[in-house]
Amino acid sequence: MSGRYGLNRTARQIMELLWNAKTPLSYEEIAQSVKGMRRKRKIYNCLAELKDAGMVGIKGDMGYYAVCQKDEFIDRWGKEQIKNFLKAPQFSNGNLRKIKRLSEEDAAELRKLL
Repeated sequence: MSGRYGLNRTARQIMELLWNAKTPLSYEEIAQSVKGMRRKRKIYNCLAELKDAGMVGIKGDMGYYAVCQKDEFIDRWGKEQIKNFLKAPQFSNGNLRKIKRLSEEDAAELRKLL
């Protein structure tokens, strides 16, 4: 995992800004701080998507704020990943016993990677 937590680059930069901010940030403050974003429309769309996902809130004229802390978000994201993993076809209907043991060759290769 690369620390993305299911967010694209723009959304991740916006969320990092909001998580670190002490007060709500205006759209202009966010647009100036997001690196490499020349198209303000993309930032606006990303903020709208984050709001629809329940990650960002708006406090009247004050600006945007993170609805939850970063640790809470990571915890929820991790639980969702585990739930999705366990819903995968190989785990349904008690198919766990069908998973085979690693061969010695595969085990040795895995040890090298770890």
